[in-house]
Amino acid sequence: MQASRRQEGSRKKSSNRAQNSTPIRNTATRLGICFAVAQASACDFHISNRYTKLLENRVSYTKQTTAPHSNRYKKALLATCSFRLFSLYFSSRIRRVSSLPATRRAPRTSSGLTLAFLPWYLRRHRGVDMRRILPGLTIALCAMVFPACAFAQQKPIVIAASTVLDGRGHILHDTRIVIENSKIVRIDPNASPVTYDLRGLTVLPGWIDCHVHITYHFGPNGRAEDKDETPEQSALAIESNAWLTLMGGFTTVQSVGSPEDKPLRDMINRRAIPGPRILTAFRPLFGRGDATGTPEQIRAYIDKVAANGADLIKIFASKSIRDGGGPTLSQEQLSAACSEAKKYGLRTLVHAYRDSVRMATLAGCTEVEHGTFATDDDLRLMAQHGAYFDPQVGLVIQNYLDNENRYLGIGNYTESGFAQMKQALPLDADLFRRALKTPGLKIVFGTDAVAGADGRNAEELIDRVRDGGQDPMAAMVSANSLAAESMNLQDEIGSIAPGLQADIIALDGDPLDDITAVRRVAFVMKGGMVYKNVARAHIPQYAGVTP
Repeated sequence: MQASRRQEGSRKKSSNRAQNSTPIRNTATRLGICFAVAQASACDFHISNRYTKLLENRVSYTKQTTAPHSNRYKKALLATCSFRLFSLYFSSRIRRVSSLPATRRAPRTSSGLTLAFLPWYLRRHRGVDMRRILPGLTIALCAMVFPACAFAQQKPIVIAASTVLDGRGHILHDTRIVIENSKIVRIDPNASPVTYDLRGLTVLPGWIDCHVHITYHFGPNGRAEDKDETPEQSALAIESNAWLTLMGGFTTVQSVGSPEDKPLRDMINRRAIPGPRILTAFRPLFGRGDATGTPEQIRAYIDKVAANGADLIKIFASKSIRDGGGPTLSQEQLSAACSEAKKYGLRTLVHAYRDSVRMATLAGCTEVEHGTFATDDDLRLMAQHGAYFDPQVGLVIQNYLDNENRYLGIGNYTESGFAQMKQALPLDADLFRRALKTPGLKIVFGTDAVAGADGRNAEELIDRVRDGGQDPMAAMVSANSLAAESMNLQDEIGSIAPGLQADIIALDGDPLDDITAVRRVAFVMKGGMVYKNVARAHIPQYAGVTP
């Protein structure tokens, strides 16, 4: 009798356990599937759309065919809500690392979420047959672990190169560059497998232009000023400039002089649009003599620009070359501006001709632009004070002359203004040659590229070597590590070395033997992401320069 009762009790417990475990097993399985698909959908928009639609249809169908409070309806609703919550979580985790290249993002999965849930789940359902819920828990745990491993174990990018200019004046032969998460991790001749085979090309760091006006463009009327241009047309033209500049091999630029620089910079940083890394001064300080303000008022203006998020301060201490280039700020005013910028850790870029070159140097400003009519004493003074010098040899003025009909009649773009620029062209080449002979003077690369010059920035490298007499390797360094140093970014960009951003370009030809090779950019990578990779003989004309 007792044995019979024990067997009957055992059968009842087993039956109850089986009955209770089925919905638990199904619930765990549903949650596990939601967990797995949510992780996949966070990385694939199409998976998210399809699975969301599937769940919504199931909820709608169940609601129509069963009672509103039925178990089937509750289960369908639970699956939909779980998927949405998991998707929201993983999407937010991926957005946190959105600064990494899309091909190298490694979202950290919710290990803690599942592990924290399991103790509560098991306490809530004591006596559950683990064998029954094992499939659901296995799906959940695999979803927790496997996608993380899949992202974490992505193979690094390996670039094979026969010739590498490292940006610091050295040449590497027959080596490979290993890249992970937007940065160069090592130089290893034995690294494999090769992702991009650039042997036969000349590999070097992405160029840096210390002085551009990337938002300047010709309007729909073909002129440098178009009052009928719409905001949409202007935005597209500016984005085109950014694209052309990047395709021309310039992965970082310093754009100095336009409020539109800020949204462009931020959009590129968010990878919303392609373009070079941008540092900007937003609104320059225009010298107007006494009308500029007192030193205190100038300091207040610098405070305002700094608070607005500027990366540096641009100062016009001279008139335009078209107006003779005379000083527009006193020594006291210029010193106030540069010293105030230093309080915020901001660099100062000074547009200066004639006496303003010496004044900017004595004021402790970071970099002097142009410098036409500077004396040898002015050049030596800059070297003594450690100021960076960015003279232009040809591109900016030649671009104005080539597009004279697009500028003529706008502001000081007059017949006499163009005559002044033509006279300055040989003076600039002479200034550059004298600067090269000045011991210790740090000459960086900048083009002052305006409308018509975007994407052709490298032409200034040709002008400096061909007309200015600069050594080709020194020209490359001036647009790489030295330019990065002038921006205080030497630990981030400007060289091919472990720990630095993977800003890498490749040329069809060797610029050390033929400087015109800088026109033939076949490969562009910025921050580990490839934006251009074309056959050597098929470099597209939309790169801004026709080979």
